[in-house]
Amino acid sequence: MHNQNEYLTYLVETYGDMVYRLAITRVRNPHDAEDIVQKVFLKLVKHIDHLESEEHVKAWLIRVTANGRIDLAKMRLKPRPVNIS
Repeated sequence: MHNQNEYLTYLVETYGDMVYRLAITRVRNPHDAEDIVQKVFLKLVKHIDHLESEEHVKAWLIRVTANGRIDLAKMRLKPRPVNIS
C-alpha cells in the first residue's frame, strides 16, 4: 500500500496542473475547476488498479476531467430537498 500512496502522490504532482488547466478551460470558474480536480483524483484512487501504464493513467485523467463538466452540470440540475417548516 505504501508504494501505491507514493505513486498516487507522484501522479498528483505530475498531472495536477494539467488536470486543473483542462478543467478551467471547460468550466471557466476556478472554484468549479478545483472541485473537478479533487473529484478526478478521488476517482483515480478507486480506479488506479485498472490502469495499466502511466500513459493509460494520463489518458484516463484527460477523459475524466473532460467529463467533469458534465458531472458538474448534472449535480446542479438535481432537485434539492426543500424544508417547508
